[in-house]
Amino acid sequence: MLSELRYCVLAIVCFVIIMFGSGNASEHNFEHHDVLDLTYIGIPVQIPMSKYSKIPYDTQTLLDEIKDGLVTKSFIAAISVEHIPINHSLSSETSSYCTADIQRFSADLANRNASATYAYQMFDASSKLPSGILQGRWFWPGAFEECMEILSPVLENTTGSKQIQGQYFSVAVYIDGKAPFPVGEGRSYPLVTGICMPSSCSNEEVQWFLNIVVFPYLSTYIHITLTAVDVEATLPQTYTSGAKAALAVCGVFVFLALVGTCLDYLKIGELPTETRDPNPDGSTNILDRDTTHLLYSVNHRNVNSQAVVKARWIVSFFKCFSIISNAKKLVDTKTAVGPLACLNGIRVISMWWVIQGHTYGFASLCDNLLDAAQIMARFTFQPIANGTFSVDSFFFLSGLLVSYLTLKSWTDRGKMNWAYYFLHRYWRLTPLYAIVVMIFGTLFPLMISGPYQYLVNQPNSQMTQTINECTNSWWANLIYINNFYPHYGNLSLICAGWTWYLANDMQFYIFLSPICIFLLYKWKKLGIAVTSSLILLCVGIRGFLVSYYEISGLMGVPTKHTDDPMAVSGPMYQRPYARMGVYLVGTLTGYLLYKTQCHLRMNKVIVTTGWIVSISSALAVIYGPYHYNHDNVAMPLGISILYNSVSRTVWAVCLAWLVIACASGNGGPVNQILSWKIWAPLGRLTFAAYLVHPVMIYFFYLNFRLPIHFTDLTMIYYYMANLMAAYTVAFVVSMMVEAPMLQLEKLILSR
Repeated sequence: MLSELRYCVLAIVCFVIIMFGSGNASEHNFEHHDVLDLTYIGIPVQIPMSKYSKIPYDTQTLLDEIKDGLVTKSFIAAISVEHIPINHSLSSETSSYCTADIQRFSADLANRNASATYAYQMFDASSKLPSGILQGRWFWPGAFEECMEILSPVLENTTGSKQIQGQYFSVAVYIDGKAPFPVGEGRSYPLVTGICMPSSCSNEEVQWFLNIVVFPYLSTYIHITLTAVDVEATLPQTYTSGAKAALAVCGVFVFLALVGTCLDYLKIGELPTETRDPNPDGSTNILDRDTTHLLYSVNHRNVNSQAVVKARWIVSFFKCFSIISNAKKLVDTKTAVGPLACLNGIRVISMWWVIQGHTYGFASLCDNLLDAAQIMARFTFQPIANGTFSVDSFFFLSGLLVSYLTLKSWTDRGKMNWAYYFLHRYWRLTPLYAIVVMIFGTLFPLMISGPYQYLVNQPNSQMTQTINECTNSWWANLIYINNFYPHYGNLSLICAGWTWYLANDMQFYIFLSPICIFLLYKWKKLGIAVTSSLILLCVGIRGFLVSYYEISGLMGVPTKHTDDPMAVSGPMYQRPYARMGVYLVGTLTGYLLYKTQCHLRMNKVIVTTGWIVSISSALAVIYGPYHYNHDNVAMPLGISILYNSVSRTVWAVCLAWLVIACASGNGGPVNQILSWKIWAPLGRLTFAAYLVHPVMIYFFYLNFRLPIHFTDLTMIYYYMANLMAAYTVAFVVSMMVEAPMLQLEKLILSR
């Protein structure tokens, strides 16, 4: 065993030397990045990575026009309607109500009538030309609330007496036929503005009005061509049949929780302190647990009758949903002891790391994207920029626990119930998973209101598509193939893209673990050989994929064979064959702990060397790409092959040492911190927190009225808010769905 450890240490030391020495590679092999593309890891974001280096011609033309003073008040649509001739013919393309309201609005704004306050409010609520365009401010939202609250006095126009009500419209604008804000790889952001128009106008009418009336007039002054390519009104969302069904399902769970909690609070079905009628054999009759006498009228001699048994089972069923008992189990720390207590701390800290990465990644709805790119290039930002290793921590933990617990149970019972092995896992994960998918696909759009609502209304937006997939292809999630289907597993398009992890984990659990565990239990050497070979195979597959697609960096964005559907959908990040190595390292670690019963004897030299090598390797994995991130250059292909092929496996080996050291009593203060009892309740919420936290972050960000201004202080504050919100909601859904399903499983199996 010691000789194997020496070889492992030597390999990791070589890796560290290579990674830390790679910064001196010749510059002529580097290529500059135009964009940090996060769509390959489930975040529909592309962040421009070059600051002030390339000002697009169209944007520079716009700035020249501004500089020359040709645009002094505004830039878009409604704010310049005061200059539009009132007698302009609109009736041929717009409804009579929309035509009359626009003409009256224009007249009141131009003539400054006494009743024109509403017109000035509509003018004020529409977007204006902001500062910070070169920082990446591509969204000019205007004032949403002000627009939606506008209601004019009763006015006379060609359609009679009526009031004009403000309606907020999101408008995507091209400049000289192109989206003005490039983000690389042929993609660009349009200019998105918010304008306030009469509510009698439809999306098509507003778009026609801008393109035929307003923009041609503006082009005579600013000498650039503006085109409204899409218009979306912010309207109250309607409840679809799916949304109503989802509310009904949620209502059922709330009802069950209320009934179960009341039964628990009233102590119905509990065992009394004294028995009234012991059985002849001295055992206590289960009927006597009914301290409220709910079943008191039943004859004791008929205690085992079908009616009594059914009544007891119904009471037990409802009590499975008791928030009181489930909360007590959640906060119980009595089991948070033992040699593997450190796993609780690793699990929770990894979850916090995941939430942190998504907090920053989803914040692309900011008004200073280029500044954000500079922050992300800093040395201190590398743990966040390389936060995808937090997911590898979960793969490692999953492999470890499945291996350790299964082998231990097999040994204790003398046999293995494979049917229960598979069914328990599916029942453990799927009910809560199904509820989250249902809510995201049906109720989530109803939760969004404001300038960003167009992102869940626009048919072609990535957000709309991923929501629609939850209603069309939800079954792919529930049979855990969504990392391949639909859209070849494209994380920015499939339902709830962050759930790719669950698909991988389930596939490992079903296909990898049984084979490896069986071989390890029956034939030790063969099991170790097969598992180790699969780890090396994963390393080789990752190296091949990097070489074939010429991938640079950790994000897995291909630069070759880009027409390949697998390249478009991401060839590495969510694929089980490219992620199984970490899981299998966990499997071997669990087997080692099982065989040694968590009692490993190591001398001080091995312990010291293990800590030095593992810490150095972990730092190399996280901070190794700093040079390329900071200088905005691509990794040379050779370095990229090395880093991408072994970095995740090395990270798993570092975690393996951490767990082994803590379990063997060589963890010191690290083990003390990771074994705090407070980690246990938070660890039990990990699965629920993973499922709900992206929904909470989207809900938080998409209901903003103004773009985020990306700064360190702002993002730290948002991170703390997202963390608290995620765990609060995780507690609720865990008490309503996850914990009751576990209790219900025990109740069913006990019959």
